[in-house]
Amino acid sequence: MHDPDQALARDARVRLMKDGSIFRRGTADAAPTDTALSAVHGMPITVERTASGRRVCLPSPGPHSTPTRTSDALITA
Repeated sequence: MHDPDQALARDARVRLMKDGSIFRRGTADAAPTDTALSAVHGMPITVERTASGRRVCLPSPGPHSTPTRTSDALITA
């Protein structure tokens, strides 16, 4: 899977790849942390838990971006 939200929802085993190599591997509950996903994607990422208990990945607003809401997703402009 290429969508971390799907891996989190399915509680899958994951491998995070960076520069063609495995950066981190493990369960969906342990491997995709804020720090690991931020390193892989080269931008701040936050893993949050929704009111229903589902874990989702969101871009974290940087110091020069303004967050706006579109549907239920957080978009940084």
